[in-house]
Amino acid sequence: MGEEFICNGSEKDRLVAIGVLAAGIAHDINNITSWLPDKQLLLLCLSKITKTMGNEQQAMAKDSILCLEKWAEATGAAVAAISDLCKLQLEAAAGKEMAKTTVYLPKLLKDTIACAKSTAEKLEIQLSCNILADTILICSSSRMRQLFLNLITNAICALKNKAGMRKIDIRLYEKPDSSVVFSISDNGCGIPENQIAHICKRGFTTKRDGYGIGLATVRAVVEENNGEITVESKAGAGTTFKIEFPLTDL
Repeated sequence: MGEEFICNGSEKDRLVAIGVLAAGIAHDINNITSWLPDKQLLLLCLSKITKTMGNEQQAMAKDSILCLEKWAEATGAAVAAISDLCKLQLEAAAGKEMAKTTVYLPKLLKDTIACAKSTAEKLEIQLSCNILADTILICSSSRMRQLFLNLITNAICALKNKAGMRKIDIRLYEKPDSSVVFSISDNGCGIPENQIAHICKRGFTTKRDGYGIGLATVRAVVEENNGEITVESKAGAGTTFKIEFPLTDL
């Protein structure tokens, strides 16, 4: 699925300038996220507030307290994800080689889903996650988070204008042939058949406000880890992405 890009001098200069700008933005965002309170601090503050309330007040405010706890979880997960991605951009700008470590996929997937849960709930999307694998994969956690995040975000976007029940089903499971599969299905707008072959090309987008970056990033992460990506979609009925990675002995 690889592509070759041939750039002339002015195009190379433009890409270098974009890279410098992106690194500067990532640096500033990383600084800002370091000022934000983390999940533990937010939950601690909430706990202190509830301790000052009587039993009757706590009972009356139970739903609000649970809602705030969920928001704290989502905010903490989102801040961690932003910081992680900024560091990835800064390391790339500094010419550092992308580090691969042992990554526990179930936790990384759960943390990424936590970032998207509040948006899914706001859009009344039924988001189910079935983790059947206890998999450790040698990869870049930042890059794998990008893969999960982009596919989950795309599934949510595909459901924004859907009438009736909105569903996203996420699965993580291992196959007997020593591979792990991440699949995500939605019952959203779907992709026209003549566009499926192009959706992972950088710059190709079907969204009015899209940039054609998300699925190109997904494809790049798949290739970096010797994986395979398959797409099944029907316009008006929904889409399923399946990502399969080979497992290696640790």
